[in-house]
Amino acid sequence: MSDINKATRDYLCAYIDRPDPGFAVMLKAPWGAGKTHLIKEIINEIEGKKPLYVSLFGVGSMEEVEQAIFMASLPMLGTDWAKAVGRVGKMALKFIPVDFKGIKPEDFLKLELPQTLIFDDLERTRMAPREILGTINGFVEHQGRNVIVLANEKKLWGKKNRKEKEKVIGRTLTVVADIDAALDALFEKLGKNVKGFLSESRGIVVEIFEQAGYENLRTLEQALWEFERVYNVLEERFLKKTEGMVALLRLFLALTLEVKAGTLGLADLKLRGDIEYNNKSKFENLRKTGQKYGNEEIKYGRYGSVISTEFAIALIWDGAINSGKINSTLAQHNLFIEPQDEVEWQTVWWVWHREAAVVEAAFVEMTKKFEAREYLEPEALLQVFSVWLNTFEIGLSNKKIDTLEAECQVYIADIEAAKTLPATKPDSHSYNRENSATYGLGFPHRDTARGDAFWRLHDEMYAAQDRLLLGSYEEYCSKLLGWMETDPDRFSTVLSDTGRDGVYGFRPVLAAMDKDKFVSKLVDPSIKNQESVFKTLKYRYQKPSQELVDERRWLSGVVELLDAHAKALKGVKKHQLESKMEFNLRPIIDGWISDN
Repeated sequence: MSDINKATRDYLCAYIDRPDPGFAVMLKAPWGAGKTHLIKEIINEIEGKKPLYVSLFGVGSMEEVEQAIFMASLPMLGTDWAKAVGRVGKMALKFIPVDFKGIKPEDFLKLELPQTLIFDDLERTRMAPREILGTINGFVEHQGRNVIVLANEKKLWGKKNRKEKEKVIGRTLTVVADIDAALDALFEKLGKNVKGFLSESRGIVVEIFEQAGYENLRTLEQALWEFERVYNVLEERFLKKTEGMVALLRLFLALTLEVKAGTLGLADLKLRGDIEYNNKSKFENLRKTGQKYGNEEIKYGRYGSVISTEFAIALIWDGAINSGKINSTLAQHNLFIEPQDEVEWQTVWWVWHREAAVVEAAFVEMTKKFEAREYLEPEALLQVFSVWLNTFEIGLSNKKIDTLEAECQVYIADIEAAKTLPATKPDSHSYNRENSATYGLGFPHRDTARGDAFWRLHDEMYAAQDRLLLGSYEEYCSKLLGWMETDPDRFSTVLSDTGRDGVYGFRPVLAAMDKDKFVSKLVDPSIKNQESVFKTLKYRYQKPSQELVDERRWLSGVVELLDAHAKALKGVKKHQLESKMEFNLRPIIDGWISDN
């Protein structure tokens, strides 16, 4: 294994051996590239008196520099007290009451600084560049010491500081992130289970890191640790799928490195669930990243990507590990699925990855179930339709797209009529429907004959589910009438648009309510919670809602019936009912009229 920093290493060793050099040496590289690791390796290799390593992170004055040097020097005394305080660092001077009883006066004489001083984190001080250079020059010019400084130079100097730098820094060396040299150390920090896999996949880790081009070993270390978290929850059967595990590692590392570098954000990860076409500008980050790694799955979290859109957001953006979700997602992927776990339509879906005889046998079984209307789960049914529309193209059917689409339309009509198609859930939202592809699979592109046919079926199936929900409203209204009397809180909750129990908050269920029955129940003397019902209606309609437009005629009719009932009342009862209407319902009706 070649040492790509050998020239830098050799120069530093020669510099440390030179007495009174008269100049300092700077070791530069981006953050995380391994400057500190390299210099500590060199320190360990030096025989005799070791250089003193001092971090200047956060120091803001010459006094604080001296404190940092003092704290870094304490372990050299050899006393338990000095070692303990030295390990804590210079911040101990602020937070630990130092009584000096643990150290003898003569011990301070032992704090003679070594010939070589190494200052790290130069760009992270709070001092101006002129002050930093002045401090370094004091050690070099006035004390004749060898001084090595470690910094991300891009974060340190401006043009006006260049000449001042050249007077003090005689040589600037560049550290290249040595991934080959660093990997063994990075792997050692991981658990033995994932370490074996990563060691076998070493070449892939190196390839992804080099393709990323960020030279940040710290970020790679974080990415590998986060991959370990995923690896540790995978079922044993998946760990044996070499091709799938390699694909998972490649995509996970690439996406993680780009997210940590800031080139991909949450919006980009969400776009992986969309369909890129016509070179839309919003996909530019994904396009460039996909080209960078030569990996199309970076752009798409659909169509069988080993890391789906939802998967990527949870794992890479949120850092959430849900073992059940991770394993169930991978279980549907072509590279991980077990033949015995694959249903027949999935075998046909993966036609390009299965033996022809296996696909043909699966299609026979799929046809039987299709004709018997056995596919009823909406998410699976959409995938069945997608596959069915593709059977002509893949040589399983002689029927053209329009005939295949018509068969699917009849399928929807049949299961709607039989009410075996699940109705839309009252608390579901229509805006989720276009991205509801499941089983780790996507939907066909719209701008194709198959895609256009599929999306018509997609919309019709959801419309059928909506109609079934609408057909259930009348039955549900009888429950609402009962709750008006026995459980007004529940009546209010299910019609609310807030809280997880407000399942009908945006569903026009009251459009199916019999107005006469509702008003009769509302004005019945036995109803003790009339005020609660009025407030429920007020809060339901006081905010404009397009979803509840179908209930406007119903509410107007209710108000007319209540007005008629109020006319027949006298005295306090008349006043009470009219007041409730004026406060709760009349402003809503007047607002609708003014809108028109």
